[in-house]
Amino acid sequence: MTDQSRDERRTVLQTFRDVVLLVLLYAVVPVRDSAGTSLVVRAGLVAVALVLMIWLVLAQVLRHARSTDARLRGLVLALVGGLLSFAYADLAVATWGDGQFVGLSTKIDAFYFSLTTLSTVGYGDVYAAGQAARALVAAQIVFDLAVLATAASLLAHRIVDRLRAGRR
Repeated sequence: MTDQSRDERRTVLQTFRDVVLLVLLYAVVPVRDSAGTSLVVRAGLVAVALVLMIWLVLAQVLRHARSTDARLRGLVLALVGGLLSFAYADLAVATWGDGQFVGLSTKIDAFYFSLTTLSTVGYGDVYAAGQAARALVAAQIVFDLAVLATAASLLAHRIVDRLRAGRR
C-alpha cells in the first residue's frame, strides 16, 4: 500500500469517525429544559453554536475556493455539522416557541426537516409557521446554497483535473 493510499484511507476513516461523533452529539444534547436553565441561556447557546457552524462553513468554502487540491473531508464535516446544527436549532425553536413549526416535535422530525430543506425537496408536511422559525430557515437555505455550490464546484474541478491527467 502506498503512502498516498494510506493517507486517503486514514482521511476517510477520520471523516467517518467525526461524522459519527457529530451525530452522537446531536442525539444526546438535550433541547428541553432539564436542569432549570433559562430560555435566554439556552437560546444563546444555540445562537453561538449556529454562528460557530456558519463561521466553520465559511472557512471551508474559502479554503476550497483558494485551494487547487482541496479535500472533501472539510466539506463533508461542514455539511453534516451544519445539517445537525440547523436540525437542533429548528427543534429548539419549535420547542421553545409555540406555533413556530408545524409537524416538528422530535429530533428525528428536526433532522428530517433539515435534510429535506438541504436537498431542496420540501414535502410540506413540516414547515416554518412563525417569524423566528422562518428567519432560521432562511439562514439555513443560505447555508445550504453555499455548501451545495461549493460541493458542485469542487467536484467539477476534480472531474476536470482527472480528465486532464488522463490526457497526459
